[in-house]
Amino acid sequence: MAGSEAIIYCSSDIVKNSHKMGIEKIITKYDTVGAALNGKDSDDSGRLTDIEVDQVECCFKSHKTYVYGCHCLANLYFTDVAQDGTPGRWELARTGVPVLILDKGESRARTRRMVHVVLAERGTGFALWKDVIDNLSSYQKSAVTFHTMHLSSDHRRMAGLSFDVPDAAQEFWEKVEELISDPLNISLSVPKSSKSLKKKNRAAKPKPLPGKSDISLPCCFQHVTSVGSGDKERFYSLSTLGPDCDID
Repeated sequence: MAGSEAIIYCSSDIVKNSHKMGIEKIITKYDTVGAALNGKDSDDSGRLTDIEVDQVECCFKSHKTYVYGCHCLANLYFTDVAQDGTPGRWELARTGVPVLILDKGESRARTRRMVHVVLAERGTGFALWKDVIDNLSSYQKSAVTFHTMHLSSDHRRMAGLSFDVPDAAQEFWEKVEELISDPLNISLSVPKSSKSLKKKNRAAKPKPLPGKSDISLPCCFQHVTSVGSGDKERFYSLSTLGPDCDID
């Protein structure tokens, strides 16, 4: 690839925390999109534009959810944890936009309340990685721009997020603290209130379904992402579809 179609490489440093072992100085960063490819460059401070953040958030918003998109890019790393709890060597996996999703569990399709952390692809909003933050995740701010957590599928492995902008990393951390401070959001059981017990004992009356005449046509629609076969070399999510897949 040449010219504007080339994938851009850039560098980033992670501040080493003397109180935490296993966090090495990482100088390689891989941007899967590149500012020159989509024409939506972030400002000089490294923060993403409001349009880019809105695009990512719109991809994950749904009924009875709260979504917060980070205002900068972050590198995703994985490592194995030793028996004494010390993380090993961090290995770079992806680069994208960190997103927090609070699923309130109040819809028919999603009845469990939980918090998700997602790494979304810049330029498309597609999910590159996703996991649940619960009481066993131990989500921590190991350094100014480096957050860590245990994977829900295997607590012997850890994920690390290296943020480009310290201020944006702090904003993301404050949102995480706000969400996990509620025991209901991280799968911790709490005493049920008498009000909730009374509601459970009452026989729920089925609500009548709306008629076709009461259902409107789609409204307030906003097209935020558009991709085609020509974008396979620009985005990691599309390149994994394979050469024989047509997405037009």
